Amino acid sequence: MQKKFKFIWVVLLLFIGSVAGADVMGEFVDVGQHNTKGSVTISAVEGGHLLTLSEDFDTEVEAPDLRILLHKEAGEPMSYDADEYYQVDFLDSHGGQVGKRQYFIPSEVDIMSYQSVVIWCKRFDVTFGYAVY
Repeated sequence: MQKKFKFIWVVLLLFIGSVAGADVMGEFVDVGQHNTKGSVTISAVEGGHLLTLSEDFDTEVEAPDLRILLHKEAGEPMSYDADEYYQVDFLDSHGGQVGKRQYFIPSEVDIMSYQSVVIWCKRFDVTFGYAVY
């Protein structure tokens, strides 16, 4: 009986570890007329997570003040209260608003307490697109 219990415990620990380290991903949904498309993947790396926008990621090039957020809502956010999101970075801070880019998220951020990645224009408080993961 003791060996069976140890085996079950080891299998459970392996399962939990594989789920905790698994990549999460989603496809962007365009909101309005901002032509946001592509996908996002969040992968576990040493010291945190890496958010990767796909090679085919694209959004409105002329938009000012775009930010990448993790948001607690699964879908188009209805609120941008500070306790509802984590700002990953400014979208254009890594070479424009088109194509593959990667952003580091520190381990202190619990990515599983959020449900989507959002492209948001803070200046005009407009959602450009979101991807549920």
